[in-house]
Amino acid sequence: MPLKITIDVISEALDIGVVREKYLAQHVASLLAPLGKSPKPVQAGDDRYINLCNRLGIANQIKTKEKVFSSIRSDYIGWQVDRFFRLTKAAIKGSVLIGPEILSDFEAHNLFGDTGKEVLNHNGWSISNTMIRVCHGQNSFTSLGGNYMLARRFMPAEEQKGVGEGCNIGVIYLKHQKDIELNAPTQGNH
Repeated sequence: MPLKITIDVISEALDIGVVREKYLAQHVASLLAPLGKSPKPVQAGDDRYINLCNRLGIANQIKTKEKVFSSIRSDYIGWQVDRFFRLTKAAIKGSVLIGPEILSDFEAHNLFGDTGKEVLNHNGWSISNTMIRVCHGQNSFTSLGGNYMLARRFMPAEEQKGVGEGCNIGVIYLKHQKDIELNAPTQGNH
């Protein structure tokens, strides 16, 4: 079964997992009290506190004889996170969808080498035969060869429901793949 892969860089986001745990620490006694009764003292490390954290998905906590081990689940929010999830809807089976941040970084650092062959347009996509360069250090690159195709297009805000601006995206796939469907999404596909 071919995979759909989406990659991008998210640089602006807020982790609300930590905020939830801080809120819970202040209000846990009242959250655990039966309705209409005054709360009993509860603090971090109590069995009921640990159970509540685990049940609400706020933190996975395990109590040993000496201490409580806790791992907080990250839960990021922000416009770049929203955009990333909207971009996943444009992912295509058997390829890698590259979001706008990585696409612009690859272009700025010349990590895509256009071979100049087979440039064409199809359903709003600009397609070219591409060599991908892997950076080994400053000014040191290795090419992965010209066996890849890079399709680029602008994804308007209307296709991203709730994200206020459009962005450029890219799709990388093997040159000889015949089953790549580079269709522009229709209004019903978002």
